[in-house]
Amino acid sequence: MNTYGFTCTFIEEVIAMLFKPLNRKGYSTSLLFTPILLSLSISAIASPIAYYSNSSLSGVWVYRSFKNDQNLDTEFNKLQFGKGYLTLTIDGGEVTGCIGNNGWQLEISGQKSVRPDGKHTFDLTGKGIVDHEPWQYDYSAQLEPTMHGAQNQALAITGSVLRVLSHSEGKSPAGEVASFTAVKITDTDLIPMDFQCD
Repeated sequence: MNTYGFTCTFIEEVIAMLFKPLNRKGYSTSLLFTPILLSLSISAIASPIAYYSNSSLSGVWVYRSFKNDQNLDTEFNKLQFGKGYLTLTIDGGEVTGCIGNNGWQLEISGQKSVRPDGKHTFDLTGKGIVDHEPWQYDYSAQLEPTMHGAQNQALAITGSVLRVLSHSEGKSPAGEVASFTAVKITDTDLIPMDFQCD
């Protein structure tokens, strides 16, 4: 069952449970509350991602970022900006975790919010000391919506990353922005055994 189908079934069950006493007195739940169900169902169609729980979004994601190069002829392997593993723990609107790969790791902190249209957005900061230098990157992103007709679509976060502090002896200047994608890992065998937030 897709997210929309699950949502509608859930809404119907909740309405039936809440208004069972009215049915016993002869009132028609279908007539009284069809407008409510219709409104919620339309909302679910427009923004099915709104129903992912924080626990389903917490975990390890594979992270890749790409230079915003305008030349279509640039070789794909030359677009790499960074790659690693992103761990997110979400509690209410607070997000903690880490991002890193071989030889580097940053502590993640920030916020997750749900917009009126149902989209999950993330405003995160990664900070740490790498090779005796302070690193800081800011991330602005959103959870991608479920596509109609998709089969086994992976959870994905996409957005932009900003290098706040220069590092690597000026080879990585402050102010550079790249695009990134993070895909939720469901196969734990794909997570390195030695990867964990310090």
